Amino acid sequence: MTSLQFFLTTKEEIDQSNVVEFRPDPEKKSAYWVKDCRSASPAHGYIRAGSSGPFLLGGLQIISNSRTVEIYLKQNDPQEMYLTACRGVPSEGNYKIVCVIPGGPRPIQQAHLKFVTDEPELIITSLRVTARIPEIIQSSQPEPSNQLPDHNPSSPPSLPTTTTTRSQPASTDTTSDLHTSLASLAFLLRNTSEKHSQQIQYLSQQQQQAMSLWQPLLAQMASQASQQNEQMEQQTRLLQQQQEQIQALTSQVQELTNLVQRAIENNSSSFDQEANDPSERGKDGCRIDKGNSLTIHTEEEGPSQPDGGSVATSLPDELDSSHAEE
Repeated sequence: MTSLQFFLTTKEEIDQSNVVEFRPDPEKKSAYWVKDCRSASPAHGYIRAGSSGPFLLGGLQIISNSRTVEIYLKQNDPQEMYLTACRGVPSEGNYKIVCVIPGGPRPIQQAHLKFVTDEPELIITSLRVTARIPEIIQSSQPEPSNQLPDHNPSSPPSLPTTTTTRSQPASTDTTSDLHTSLASLAFLLRNTSEKHSQQIQYLSQQQQQAMSLWQPLLAQMASQASQQNEQMEQQTRLLQQQQEQIQALTSQVQELTNLVQRAIENNSSSFDQEANDPSERGKDGCRIDKGNSLTIHTEEEGPSQPDGGSVATSLPDELDSSHAEE
């Protein structure tokens, strides 16, 4: 029975000493697994059938520490043909790469995987291949019945039914082609849905990471905004207090101004009254001073005053007090 083989080497040629057999998946048909393979970098992997015959390759799923894998196919031509380069998405410390063969499964002789990584050692956690091996397909098909009917001597001779035996292989080939097309279509749909689910999961992880980064920033911005609001409220209260103090000072200044104006007005009125009151001046130009004694100053000049000064006459304190009472 033919099986798939995986060769992992550091050279661009197959190393027969480092070969691993693919194990069939018991749950899914046309699926084969290889796990826990290691090699130094740069690493090259080759997938071949055991009998070196062609097989149908539908797709690959690789989980390793290599982020990019280049795929080359070898068909009937001895030269390899570049197919595509697949990039993986982060998955639990590794990279998960899902590659679907464009146009459906292809009959190939060999698949060459070139792993591109910066690590000194390539570690393949798992490698799943969706493929169909022709020998397995032929063994699963029912064999046409070429047996002749039992001969009964009593029955009349009859010709063998050759038309049935000739038309049966054609219908079997058509059925197998139909099964292959359905299997390739199902594989394509399954891998497409897996790729979409992986992209959605990756985007959700990025969104969660962004939210986890934004939450501390939002909390910090909220705390800063609350502090600024408190500071603004304090400044508003201080401004109100300063305005009240300014109003109080303004009222005090106004009151003092009014008092000064009234005092000035009182002084000016009293001065005017003293200047215009005739009771304050005596006859013959005498001026009466009020105090402890009454002093009369005259402006007459006589011979007894050689300096032409005034004569001052002081009265006793009793007269001064009586004058004050008058």
